[in-house]
Amino acid sequence: MPDFVNGKFVADGYNNTCKDFDCPHRGRFCSLKAGLKTHEVATISALKGGYTIKQTAAMLCIEESSLKSRILKIREKLGARNMASMMSRAAELGI
Repeated sequence: MPDFVNGKFVADGYNNTCKDFDCPHRGRFCSLKAGLKTHEVATISALKGGYTIKQTAAMLCIEESSLKSRILKIREKLGARNMASMMSRAAELGI
């Protein structure tokens, strides 16, 4: 599966997010520790629906505590200080 389709980020199992196939950071958001995993992209997509943490956890079939932990990891990867900045950064990436 390609990483980008029509200029939008498409998640795959390895999330090679650079558009430059010769990039030395392939598989990472340039300068970040690791690219987002498929379940992390699914989490962001679910949160975009405006549901509560409890509702989102139920939709993803995980515990609320697991969702909160996942959100913290995503925020760290995206360099986001809060949920709003996390969602903004995700939107910039086309998620």
